[in-house]
Amino acid sequence: MSNPLADAEVPSVFEIARDQGSRNARSVYKYLYAVNEAVSDVYAQAGSAYGRTVYVDAASDSAKATGSSAFPFATISAALAHIDAEGVAGEGYVVEIAAGSYTAETLTISRPKIHLKGPQAHATQTTYATVGPIVVNWSSSAGTPQTTNCTLSGLLIATGSANALTISGSVAGTVSVMACNFYAEVGYRAVNCTNSNARLRSFACEFQNQLSALPTIAWAGFWLDIRQANLYTGTGPALAQTAGLVQLDSCVLQGVTGGSMLTASGSSQLNVSNCYIEPSAANGNGFVLAGTAQLTIVQNLFRVPAGTGRCVDGVLGNVVVHALNVFAPTYNNKFQTAIGAGLVAASTTPTLA
Repeated sequence: MSNPLADAEVPSVFEIARDQGSRNARSVYKYLYAVNEAVSDVYAQAGSAYGRTVYVDAASDSAKATGSSAFPFATISAALAHIDAEGVAGEGYVVEIAAGSYTAETLTISRPKIHLKGPQAHATQTTYATVGPIVVNWSSSAGTPQTTNCTLSGLLIATGSANALTISGSVAGTVSVMACNFYAEVGYRAVNCTNSNARLRSFACEFQNQLSALPTIAWAGFWLDIRQANLYTGTGPALAQTAGLVQLDSCVLQGVTGGSMLTASGSSQLNVSNCYIEPSAANGNGFVLAGTAQLTIVQNLFRVPAGTGRCVDGVLGNVVVHALNVFAPTYNNKFQTAIGAGLVAASTTPTLA
């Protein structure tokens, strides 16, 4: 897999670590700034994709429904079916969802340029539209990964019988989520991405599962960007990454009874900054790396319980660049020595164990 941000000429963590040995914090900040700028450019390319609005209200009379504001559909599925049947090719659609419960539906988004918009997308609202599991599986491309897209905002996605959000198939596209709460019961994930060409960007969301051994987010996509989010987990990791590039900024990652907060394997690349990281279980780990995974951690607060666990656990072949991280007093500040020369301290030196 190529670097998702290769066109922006962003250096890899490996290049930073191997170029001249140990670098200072300014080099790491320059790298993360370049990644942020490139991601922002990608976001901007999506533009305004949605032009028409279809309305949904669970309290409406389905017999009179036309999708207008006066006669909304009673279900989200009916609105999506209407768009699939009557929609103009290439046109974007907003599905405006009133507060209420829609959990009996499993929603499948196969058409590009769909925005499911709940009441929490409006700052004055205090009630949710609670929906069931959502599956994004585009049947065709709308041109580029940025124009093949869908958006979720202001929704509570709560399910006890499936993953809250599934991104499947193989079409390259972008899912954007804002002000949403993804909640999964035991045995399921808040987000499960198996589409290696998928992008997911998230702002001001919460992701949690209920004491599950599965990861809250299982990611095998192209890139994942999460900002200002809460990630809660049961006994599994908050995030399990097996491919692509993942960036977390200004997030809280917290375990209830679990071990590791984040795991990364294969040739994945993980950048984490300005985050609070706390595995609650004794001997738990902050990060666990395998394969040739690369990790950059800058200005995070670690609160890893004392014991045999580590803030970063890894193997020879991993690259870890770290700078300006804070370790809570009396808590764990250990990094795995098996990472060897791949452990590059830009400005701080943790305890090696």
